[in-house]
Amino acid sequence: MTGRPHSLEMGIVVHDMEVMTRFYEEGLGCSRIADQARGVGLMRRFACGDAQIKLIQMNKKPDGLTAPGGAGGGVAGLRWFSLAIEGDLAEVLERCVACGANVVVPVSGTYPGGPNYFVVEDPEQNRFEVLDGVLSYEAVQAMSR
Repeated sequence: MTGRPHSLEMGIVVHDMEVMTRFYEEGLGCSRIADQARGVGLMRRFACGDAQIKLIQMNKKPDGLTAPGGAGGGVAGLRWFSLAIEGDLAEVLERCVACGANVVVPVSGTYPGGPNYFVVEDPEQNRFEVLDGVLSYEAVQAMSR
């Protein structure tokens, strides 16, 4: 089969570019790649392994924030994402909190046969989990039984 995806770029429309930049750079340790002026605003790109996170500050500020609650928040749409990191999870969580994150699930190891993780909301209520590795195929299979 041709036409298969090989990378991911995820865009997040933000209210405050500087607060969110600090969180993604200092909190998560993402590397800033570039700023790009767009007709609708400013896009700031960050490397996240082979993927990219794009923060977008619109010329016209959005009226609201992401509905809180992640997948259980009662609304459809992108409700969370997952990041696998290298390094000490507790240290990354501490940096995230220092940069304005709300802790939803502290560092735990509840995935059977899988990595430890934590769940946070960034300063603008985007919820995600941070894993200290990638869930193996076997771990995913075990969870679905």
